[in-house]
Amino acid sequence: MTITTFESIHERIKHYSYFINKSRNDQTPSRIQALITFWRLGRIATLADTASKFGLGKGTVTTFTNRVLTALMTLWKDKIRWPTAEQR
Repeated sequence: MTITTFESIHERIKHYSYFINKSRNDQTPSRIQALITFWRLGRIATLADTASKFGLGKGTVTTFTNRVLTALMTLWKDKIRWPTAEQR
């Protein structure tokens, strides 16, 4: 994935409620969560490998991955469509 593609995707998902912190604890910025998720998916890395690479717990990596993938799923309606009769 190019940095331009990443920035485009991140720009579309960064404002989703999944990345809004409703507690007193600091939340990792959505950009970092997305970078870690894409690294994990791009490398087909295990949960343990990813957690070790970034010095995070496995639960944290799972949370990041779930947030990013949930946000990405909201975009599919805009990007994936059945072809119209004219397009077929």
